[in-house]
Amino acid sequence: MEAELAKRTAEEFDKRHGGNPIVDENRCWLYFPDGCYREVNPLGARIVPKDPYRRAGFAVAYYQAKLELAIDEFSRLRQNLLARTNAAKNPANPASLPNRQTIQRLKDLKKKVNAAQKELERAQQQREDLKPETLRQREEANENLMQEADKVSKEIKAIEI
Repeated sequence: MEAELAKRTAEEFDKRHGGNPIVDENRCWLYFPDGCYREVNPLGARIVPKDPYRRAGFAVAYYQAKLELAIDEFSRLRQNLLARTNAAKNPANPASLPNRQTIQRLKDLKKKVNAAQKELERAQQQREDLKPETLRQREEANENLMQEADKVSKEIKAIEI
C-alpha cells in the first residue's frame, strides 16, 4: 500500500515537472526539464530548488544531457550505416546497403539533435537572465583581472635581454 502511494506520488511529481526525466550516470537521480529532480527510488527525495538561478542551472544540465543523448544516438546509427555501406563494397563479403527508411531515421535523428541544441540554448539564456547581479559583478571583475594579467604577462615577456 505504501509502495503504491509512493509510486503514484512520484508519478505525479514527474508529470508536474515536465515528464521525460533523464537519469544521471549513476542511475540515482531523475532530472526534469524545469530544473527539479528526484531520486529514482519512488520513496526517495524530491527536490524543487527554491533559488531560480540554481533551478535554471539544473534545467541547463537536463538539456545538456538530452543533447548528449541525442548526439550519441545519431552517432551510433551513422557509424553503423557507414560500416554497412563500406561492407557492401566488398564483393567477397557482400552486405546489404542501408534502406531509405534507415537513412530517413538518421535524418530524423539529426533534426532531434538540432532541436535539442536549440532547447539547450534557450535554457542557457534563461539561466543567464536569472543570474544574480552580485554574480555578474564578480564574473566581470574576474574577467577584468584575467585581461589585466594577460596584458602584464605580455609586457613582461616583451622585456628581453
